[in-house]
Amino acid sequence: MLSADLPFPKLVDEIDRINSVNAYKSLLSNADRSDVCINPFDVSVYYDFSLNRIVIPTAALHSSYFGLNYPRAYNYGALGYIIAREMLRGFDHQGKDFDAEGNYGNWLPGNKIENFTKRMSCLSEKLEKENGEDVDGKSLDYIATSEGLKLAFKTMVIQTVSRNK
Repeated sequence: MLSADLPFPKLVDEIDRINSVNAYKSLLSNADRSDVCINPFDVSVYYDFSLNRIVIPTAALHSSYFGLNYPRAYNYGALGYIIAREMLRGFDHQGKDFDAEGNYGNWLPGNKIENFTKRMSCLSEKLEKENGEDVDGKSLDYIATSEGLKLAFKTMVIQTVSRNK
């Protein structure tokens, strides 16, 4: 039981025990998809496969990607790139194995998986030629990163054209 009278090391041990009990209980129950717990110091943007969501911690918005003195297009482009990259993680070599509810399993038709594998191999071969070294496309984030950059660029072009009309 937590108490202000506990010595600090015992207090830390008790908090760890409570966290462990709560973590164990959460493993035994259905996930609450609306429950969000993010470390306020975390700057890593990520795609959560099990909950089918993108997590953008507030601290990530203060990273080197963004700045008050940066041109507006730069900030929009950085945010667009990050969102597109993480959205696409839902369809990469790991994300393709999770359905819309975050359940793990093979839900794609066989021809889609075959097409995905061919495209992954093609991208890996292209990167190997450009870099002159072995590229393991399955373990790298090249698909999400390259497509995220393409989407951010296309958005910038569309916005630029529409503003100039």
